[in-house]
Amino acid sequence: MLDERNQEIAVMYISGMAQDISTVAQTVGRELTLPSTIFKPRLFIDGDKWCALYGENIQDGVAGFGGSPVLAMMDFDVKWTTKLPEKEAASL
Repeated sequence: MLDERNQEIAVMYISGMAQDISTVAQTVGRELTLPSTIFKPRLFIDGDKWCALYGENIQDGVAGFGGSPVLAMMDFDVKWTTKLPEKEAASL
């Protein structure tokens, strides 16, 4: 049986571990909802950068670029939520 002080230490330790587990669970939850996780773009080297591409080609698909695979995936996630530029109205 633990004395009162050791019980307090055990409670603090368990509480800390529970907080750590909660933080990890939140991080994993966020990672599972990223576009790069859901859509699994192809990853390849394009010139001097890594490219994460979803689609047939860079012009018609969504592409992220970076100096490393993780940076390309992070850029892909940003590009996934970026709107296309508005086209100017044709002059009459």
